[in-house]
Amino acid sequence: MEKLKDTSKLFTVNKEAFEEIAAELKFFKNSEKVYKNYEKEVAKIEEQKAQLETELTQLMTEQVKLVKELELFKGDVSQVVYLRREMKNTVEEIEIVQQVLKEVEERFSELKVKYFPEFEEAMKKDNAEIQKIDFTPFVNNVLCEMLESVSIVGKEFAKQKVKADKFRQATWDEAVNRKYINRPNMINSTYNYTSMRYDFPSYPSQVLANDTLRELERLTSGMSTFINKDN
Repeated sequence: MEKLKDTSKLFTVNKEAFEEIAAELKFFKNSEKVYKNYEKEVAKIEEQKAQLETELTQLMTEQVKLVKELELFKGDVSQVVYLRREMKNTVEEIEIVQQVLKEVEERFSELKVKYFPEFEEAMKKDNAEIQKIDFTPFVNNVLCEMLESVSIVGKEFAKQKVKADKFRQATWDEAVNRKYINRPNMINSTYNYTSMRYDFPSYPSQVLANDTLRELERLTSGMSTFINKDN
């Protein structure tokens, strides 16, 4: 009986195989495809934004330099005129770059608005594919194999029960019957073999089809018949 307690030798699940299969599954392939296209356009905008920010930094550095030079050459009229002209041009360029930078940043929101319907449609497709995943048939098959395997023990029990009946018959006669069985005002005693029991479980039809249940009941009926015979 101790051998039956070590279920690892009787039933095992190849978890490594499940992990390998799971790693290969792509549950959100449609969403991922849309996202990659979105990321490409985002990258282009990010590149433009980075270029403008670099240019803006250079212009502002130039502006600070011109302010210092105006202070340094304030006594030189011709130099002041030149520096103010340069300052004006720099300020105008800064304003232009800032305006373009603002427009570029707005394109991020425009891009989100553009891709949201595509994301939504892709998510619907992915969800539809996910809903098709059904492990019930697989689990049912494995469960049937397990129960059929357990029935092997039941068949062996039924075989040995025939011998056990001979043990009882060998030790029974009228004297035994009078002394132990048909005693007045006493609960009838029977020599039964019920220390090993297998009660066939009931499974809802959505887990196991009725025809499968009937087949499994047939496989284990020998065991249950011998058990119930003495009760």
